[in-house]
Amino acid sequence: MNRDMLAALDPAPKRELSPAEQLRQDQLLTSILADAAPVKRRRPVRQVAIGGALVAGMAAAVVVAPVAYHMIRGNPGILSAAAIGSWTGTPTRGTADSGARQWCEDNATGDQTATGPFTLSSADQRGAVTSMVLTRGKDITLCMVASDASGFTMGISPVSKLAANAIDLDTAGGHGEGATGFNYVEGSAGADVRSVTLHDGSRTIDALIDHGRWTAWWPADPPTGEIGGDVTITLTDGSVRSVPGRSLFH
Repeated sequence: MNRDMLAALDPAPKRELSPAEQLRQDQLLTSILADAAPVKRRRPVRQVAIGGALVAGMAAAVVVAPVAYHMIRGNPGILSAAAIGSWTGTPTRGTADSGARQWCEDNATGDQTATGPFTLSSADQRGAVTSMVLTRGKDITLCMVASDASGFTMGISPVSKLAANAIDLDTAGGHGEGATGFNYVEGSAGADVRSVTLHDGSRTIDALIDHGRWTAWWPADPPTGEIGGDVTITLTDGSVRSVPGRSLFH
């Protein structure tokens, strides 16, 4: 039975969509098509606890944590080679400029008809690229945007309730190719975690920690969505522990 035959059996009278309904339908279609783009994403589920008394030879405690569904908006592969090439290993912490923030708000995931202000957190600058997290109600969006207004947004999970000495990985991905390729990661950090440093090949990446969340991105060719080397976690008491990046994934 085709759609026209089904429509003929529908007792409700046919009507045109209102402008608001049409807008929401168009935005939903855009989100679905964007989410179907050929991008590489990993589904991390592990949480690593770093005890102050642990030594290098002892295994980290690992537990299973839930994974949320993530929606991507925008084009994940359009950050330019110049934007990627301007990357810095250590981010500049601060508020996003008005243009970057407006782009991220305009492309935020979740309910596009919702009203009210966004809460900004995890804002950092690495070269020409600004990364930030926007929250409005239950909708939480990770956004990366370059100075030329290209970028992408992605729905992420709320901050996890972790032990003070633990981190987890909510999502990770790799987009682009060649000179435009990059990886990104985002997760939660316990109250005693002072810093998270990633190692991937010859690169050292200092994550930004803000409001219990850690975020980072770096150039990658090819973009695998993985952490190739170790992750070093430093606690507020000075304790340091390194674990393989793969231990945060399946």
